[in-house]
Amino acid sequence: MKLALLSDLHANSRALDACLAHAAALGVQRLALLGDLVGYGGEPAQVMQKVMALASQGAVVLQGNHDALAVSPPAAVNTDADAGAQWTHDQLSAAQRQFLARLPLTHSEGTLLLVHASVDAPERWRYVNNERAAAASLLAGRVDDRLERSGLVHTPTFGCLKEYDPPWLMRLLRRCVVAGWVDFTSEDKPIALLTEPGRRVMKAEAPARLLLPPLSLGRVATSGARSTPRTRGPAAEVGDEVVLDAAALALFQRLRAHRMQLATRDGVPPYVVASDRSLRDLALLRPSSREQLLLAHGIGPAKADKYGADLLAVIADHARGGASTGAAP
Repeated sequence: MKLALLSDLHANSRALDACLAHAAALGVQRLALLGDLVGYGGEPAQVMQKVMALASQGAVVLQGNHDALAVSPPAAVNTDADAGAQWTHDQLSAAQRQFLARLPLTHSEGTLLLVHASVDAPERWRYVNNERAAAASLLAGRVDDRLERSGLVHTPTFGCLKEYDPPWLMRLLRRCVVAGWVDFTSEDKPIALLTEPGRRVMKAEAPARLLLPPLSLGRVATSGARSTPRTRGPAAEVGDEVVLDAAALALFQRLRAHRMQLATRDGVPPYVVASDRSLRDLALLRPSSREQLLLAHGIGPAKADKYGADLLAVIADHARGGASTGAAP
């Protein structure tokens, strides 16, 4: 029996249709939807209508963290995810919310075990990032069973950034991946690889523009000295947040206003266009090209293609001293 696994649909109805058509073309006989059916995307009700129909036809459907959040969104809006959960909750019917609330976290069938998050504690919604975790441990010089088994603890790379904590290195690696400088193989034992753009940056053949994670996340190991927040360029780093100075804050506010225009034009929640964190990065980086735009958190090729020209126009106008937010066509 051919079983198709679909996960993280995130309220994208057209993507669901494309996956179902592909599965049918491959002769799939059964479907399993592994959670995060809603959240982020702009079509939660449409997706849920299709998912509930699939469930009635025998498809396995599990609950993901965004599904649980949409059922019981937080009362206070502190993050983009909170705002998205409240919006999604309002778009769903009572029957759809009840369906999400009753979904199981795991499904066991013979030797098959399906889960949205980690098997050891599915209710805690842990992310499984073994490749990046191993790479961060390698750079930090932390003993890890995977590194010992592969002999990587004996390489010059082991501990080359030991003055930084693994959480900070993990964030740095993610930003290098987003920038296209680092990638991971898809083997059973994934390896971090330097991409061709990454090689050019390393050889100083291409500019290296990357917004580093806040240093307070990775305290430098000194002789008992306590690290203090540093100020660099237009921002001071405090905890996990970047505090913008007046100039960067003014650009950030313009970008937020323009984001609302784009969201209204496209009929989607503002966070679909760009998260606040993405806009903060843009306010700091002030990119002038698509390549530089991709260095910002959460801005991938698809988002750059759809909204990049608008965002770059606002940034360029701001640099010229313009006062308009830019009209979304």
